[in-house]
This record gives sequence, structure tokens and C-alpha cells, in this order.
Amino acid sequence: MAKKTTRFRGKTEFDRAINNLDKAMNHFKNLLDIGYCRVERVEKVIEISTQMLIQVQDLLKKARDSI
Repeated sequence: MAKKTTRFRGKTEFDRAINNLDKAMNHFKNLLDIGYCRVERVEKVIEISTQMLIQVQDLLKKARDSI
């Protein structure tokens, strides 16, 4: 029984991490919507950060599914 509880907690924590990354990407989207896309450096940082977050999110999903 303890094994299932540990597994459930692990999956729950992975889900929380994935959701937090979704929130971060939404903040980046909000910055672009506000108009920061006109600032070249900010736009590039948001673009690269979003790509990195997507990759981390994919890794977290794979790890969660392997539990």
C-alpha cells in the first residue's frame, strides 16, 4: 500500500511542476500581448525561455509516466 501512495505522491508532484511551467509560459505570453515583443532582446529571451520550458515539460511528462 505504501508503494502506491509514494507513486501517487510522485505523480502529483510531477503534475504540479508541469502546471507551474504552464503558468510561466502564460506569463511570457502576457508579456508579448502587452507589447514587449517590440523589444528585440526581450522577445528573444522569451522565445528561448519558452522553448526550454517546453523541453523541460516534456522531460517531466516522460518521468511522470515512467513512475
